[in-house]
Amino acid sequence: MTVKPLFSHGLDVTELPGISGWLDRMLDVAFGQTLVEPNMLVIDMEKFASESESTDNWFTVDEKPPIAHAKVEIMEGADMKPSDPNGLSDPYVKGQLGPYRFQTKIHKKTLNPKWLEQFKIPITSWESSNLLSLQVRDKDHIFDDPLG
Repeated sequence: MTVKPLFSHGLDVTELPGISGWLDRMLDVAFGQTLVEPNMLVIDMEKFASESESTDNWFTVDEKPPIAHAKVEIMEGADMKPSDPNGLSDPYVKGQLGPYRFQTKIHKKTLNPKWLEQFKIPITSWESSNLLSLQVRDKDHIFDDPLG
């Protein structure tokens, strides 16, 4: 995804240091779960860029209904490896099924987390790859460590 000036003058904000990554993360959080293939955000650039008073209907979300749902339950972890200097970890589970991403809550300072979380994941096509990927990670300030 790129962000460019609408007119010939102005600054491409993605060229400012740190802005590009921040903008990508913000847009991923805002649209990531809604705009999973085959869903699309359609923006009418004429209405968006016009100077008229009416700012209604400049975007629509073209959402395809799912043909099925998968229920993923993340229960608990036991005897996990410590990753922090205090001998503990701050574990969470990050997952993806097809284009849909999900994440559990972070449990602070434990090696035996009990998440007990469910995710209802839409399946929009049987033709696309519906591979389930799970990662257990340790939350850190800068880079999260893989735990398994």
